[in-house]
Amino acid sequence: MTESRDHNQLKLITTTRDIQAADVDVTLSCHLYHETSAVTKTIRWFKETECIYLYKNGQVAERRGYEGRVSLILQEMESGNVSLRMKNFQMSDTGVYICQVIHGEQKVETALCLGVRGESRWLGPCPSNLLGETQEMKLKREESAGELAQHIYDVKTEVERLRETSIQLTGRLDGE
Repeated sequence: MTESRDHNQLKLITTTRDIQAADVDVTLSCHLYHETSAVTKTIRWFKETECIYLYKNGQVAERRGYEGRVSLILQEMESGNVSLRMKNFQMSDTGVYICQVIHGEQKVETALCLGVRGESRWLGPCPSNLLGETQEMKLKREESAGELAQHIYDVKTEVERLRETSIQLTGRLDGE
């Protein structure tokens, strides 16, 4: 078990484990320490510098290529589970993943390595990756997360526009 870098009171815990070769679905295990609820927090999962999954204010966005393949276990967020489920594991999915939890001004993150060793896959912490990251990598991650956040905003705006149009059309039909 590995704890994240401590950025205030929030802490993340990850576990190391082997994944059976037959498993086509993989769970990148990550939990808030003391089972702190994650429901009101922003959860961001990155593969290297690319934000592949964003949960914010109950809204979700997935990076193109990951749509329908990645998700949080929403019913377990109340107990602090921010693990990422990945369906249909592919060799291209190997690499460094970063789980980031944000609450107000607090931010905590931890890295996990998903790799292949012979016929088996393994999942474990990669603390050296976070310690050696550059400012450019951090900026790329923030930019990538911003793109997904914009997608959530665009979808909400479109839903509101459609709802307003529907209300207007209903009003016209009622008036006829």
